[in-house]
Amino acid sequence: MNNTEFFADTNRTVYMRDNSGIKELKHNDRDTISSILMKLEEKYPSKVKAMKTFFAKSSKNVPFFEYKIVSQLIRCNFAANDPCTPDLDEKGNFHFENYFCPLRGVCSMEGVFCHPAPETSLSNREMEVLSLLHSAESIDSIADKLFLSRKTICRHIENIKKKLNLHTMPELLSWYNTNML
Repeated sequence: MNNTEFFADTNRTVYMRDNSGIKELKHNDRDTISSILMKLEEKYPSKVKAMKTFFAKSSKNVPFFEYKIVSQLIRCNFAANDPCTPDLDEKGNFHFENYFCPLRGVCSMEGVFCHPAPETSLSNREMEVLSLLHSAESIDSIADKLFLSRKTICRHIENIKKKLNLHTMPELLSWYNTNML
């Protein structure tokens, strides 16, 4: 299920491309839909809850209900066929596309279906440190800007890596690029 590209055509039909080729995603593709939904619930639980509420009328037909959630997410975030960056990478991370949607700015579900922000347990201060790290600020520079000690900044960085289950600075910056941009 990893290294997968999703896209939709002008008829709103959803497709996926992986190592085995291109296939249309249908409501009876239970393993694929369940896998995607599980990854979504892990990273975006409140978004999935909002989608379930939005599609509640279909909830009695579970396969169709889950298909509607996953296919809508794909149409809102991965509609372009981008051969360079997979929409779902080898680590199970989503790479949301800045896809043009004619409903941007007027859609009642904007920010829920389209480009959802990751839900993390990071504090506001940790998010601030992470953002400054991403801006190529040095640890000393971040400490000065935030009026904190270098040791405190290093502790924040270690806490961020622990909370996100990351081990290195490149992994941390890659996570930020994937999830916060």
